[in-house]
Amino acid sequence: MYLASLNLISYWFMMSKKAKKKLNKGKDYLQHQDFIKAIKCFKEGLKLAPDSAELWLSLGSSFLSNNKFRGAIRCFKKVIKLTPVDYIVFKLLAESYAKIGEFDEARNFYEKFLEFNPNDKKGKEKLQKITVIQNKMKKILNPIYLKRISQNKNRKCIEKTTEIRSSDRKLYNYCRNY
Repeated sequence: MYLASLNLISYWFMMSKKAKKKLNKGKDYLQHQDFIKAIKCFKEGLKLAPDSAELWLSLGSSFLSNNKFRGAIRCFKKVIKLTPVDYIVFKLLAESYAKIGEFDEARNFYEKFLEFNPNDKKGKEKLQKITVIQNKMKKILNPIYLKRISQNKNRKCIEKTTEIRSSDRKLYNYCRNY
């Protein structure tokens, strides 16, 4: 955690005054839950300081708060490239992936987060919740896949598989309740 904080501090000193101003203004908007204005400020700040991990993190947090999960994922991945030791981003990425129903990715990032912070109760609870959801999905959707396979026996490229993909659109209701 110390290294991650040190890294963000070093980026803070490298940012121009205009970029810092945009960051602070965006954080104010974010605090008042005006996500659209916050996103605009952070994007303007990134034009001035494209390698600012703090701006990318703030933009990702704004997207996450505004239910724009794919945008949040892009931003958080950029933060990992800039500051690979910032383990909080792993948790944010896991939350974003879980919200769009990509539970395998969510599981991977929760596990990475828990490597750095093994005593985090909420992280452990979320990981356990993902396991429960995936098990429910398998119970519900395996018969659907097996039925599709049996109905399509005569087609050439049918594979007999019971694997459930987390990107399956039928899982949308589970994702929303996560």
